[in-house]
Amino acid sequence: MTLTAMVRGIARTALAAAVIAPFATVEIASAQYLEIGGMIAIEIEDEGPNGWATPSTPTGFSGDGFLRWNGPNFFNSPGTAVLTYQIFASNPGNYSVKLRNRHDNPNATEENDTWIRMNNGPWIKMFSNNPNTPGNWNWESRFELPGPQYTNANFDINAGMNTLQFSARSRGFMMDRIHLFLPGTPGGTSLATPLSPKIIGNNYCTPAAQNSGGDWARLDAIGFEDVTDNDLRLRAARLPQNTIGMIVASQSQGFTPGAGGGQGTLCISGSTLRMEATLFNSGANGSREIQVDLTSFPPPYNGAVLAGQTWNFQTWYRDANPQPTSNFSNATSVTFE
Repeated sequence: MTLTAMVRGIARTALAAAVIAPFATVEIASAQYLEIGGMIAIEIEDEGPNGWATPSTPTGFSGDGFLRWNGPNFFNSPGTAVLTYQIFASNPGNYSVKLRNRHDNPNATEENDTWIRMNNGPWIKMFSNNPNTPGNWNWESRFELPGPQYTNANFDINAGMNTLQFSARSRGFMMDRIHLFLPGTPGGTSLATPLSPKIIGNNYCTPAAQNSGGDWARLDAIGFEDVTDNDLRLRAARLPQNTIGMIVASQSQGFTPGAGGGQGTLCISGSTLRMEATLFNSGANGSREIQVDLTSFPPPYNGAVLAGQTWNFQTWYRDANPQPTSNFSNATSVTFE
């Protein structure tokens, strides 16, 4: 039986009778930003407020807004009102750090700094005190190290997951956007630099059943929750080499072990979409990133994804155990805005 035929069969039978059950493991995948080509670009207001203000003025900010610290000064005590950003890097190295900031006090040395750290290292004072910066959004960003020593702002970023954090320091300091980039990477202080995609949504039904490659297939949603961006990529990994797979989707979660006579568990239910446009071959690496068009979901939904909807996605793929069969990845759930 072909994979497509198996999906049709499930849509008509097993899915209709699926029983929703609690899942043993839920992986929260939100707020993980992906380094692309040596660049990480993040809107600061994506995380917060955690005590930070989100005013609408002064204008000139990028994105949906900015953050301003309106509380007391914490010159000697970092760790208050912490903002945390998870960064997944494929290209490790020493990254320049540029914070788009603003401080309106006419004295360039007042209301001009924040605490910052990487990977639970020491808190560092990051400041902007060029005489031309007061009253203007600017990218001046330097570190004050013990001594004191004043240096360019740089962080070592490791391959894999890294944690960037800010902490309140000066009352009135405003933060808009942060760029971290390897030497020679273009767009270091340009607002035209594309924002880094995020791993979004919540993964559930993990771990999935082991496959013939000796691992369990993982599915992550990457991109942006805003439907107007139309940027959703589903990254399937840990698949057997050169196997055929397809994304299935539904607005309902479920729990159907052995669906379609295969191995693994189908974790969606109800009205199920066979996203035949996503049919793929996993190749020699056993992985594939699939672009999903949010403006045109197939029947039975047959339309555009709407803000406020939650969609659940899962990979169904060919496998062997040892005879030909099918298997499933974990599922991921994304609520769109």
